[in-house]
Order: sequence, then structure tokens, then C-alpha cells
Amino acid sequence: MRTFKHFSVAALSLFLIAALSGCCHLAHHSKQDGGLNGAWKFKDRYQGSYVLTFDDGSYAVDFDGDGNKDVWGRYELNWDEIRFTDKGGKIGEDCRESGKYQYNLSGNELKFKLVSDACASRVKSLAQLWVRK
Repeated sequence: MRTFKHFSVAALSLFLIAALSGCCHLAHHSKQDGGLNGAWKFKDRYQGSYVLTFDDGSYAVDFDGDGNKDVWGRYELNWDEIRFTDKGGKIGEDCRESGKYQYNLSGNELKFKLVSDACASRVKSLAQLWVRK
């Protein structure tokens, strides 16, 4: 009987450790930046000179890599989804509404997958593979 109690306590301890580890993992997803903060560029330089910069809930896009922001706005994270809302700059008429994407950050590579967005230029640029600048 004593062996069963020790086994039960050990099993419960392992379960709690695993559960708490999962909670810590979940807390990572609730961080404002989601690991995105910093500057990103197209992995394939032949796709263009875009630079996308994230900074704690805001973003800016430099279309030609000249250091000037051409579009800026706010982003919100919800698990593996990101919502972009343009606030200023060279915003097309079809880009007045938010765009929603799934994102995957793996090492220094960032991928977006369209969920819903009426902004053709945003859809086209976010379809590219991004790397940290």
C-alpha cells in the first residue's frame, strides 16, 4: 500500500509539473509582442525592399527600405493570430479595415497565413517569407 501511495504522489507531481509548464507556455502567448518586436524584411530580396517593424503593439512598413515609414498602425495578438489595423500613411481605400492572419514565428523566420483581409497590397506583402533584419 505504501508503494502505491509513493507512486501516486510521484505521478501527481509529474502531472502538476507538466500542467504548470503548459501554463507558462500559455503565458508566453499572452505577451504583447509575441516575439515579433524588431525589424523584418523579405527573405527573398528579389521580392522587394519592404521592412516591417513591430514595437509593442504598433507596426510600421517601409516600402523601399529608405528608413521612412510609409504605413503605420496597431496590431493585436490572439494566440497564433494577428490583426493589423492601418492608422496612417499611404493607405489604400481597400485597407481601411483590419486584416487578420495566422502567424508562425520559427527562429528568425516569420510567416503569415491569410484569415481575412480586403487589403490587396497587405495580402500580397504578407504572403512573403520574412526574416529578422
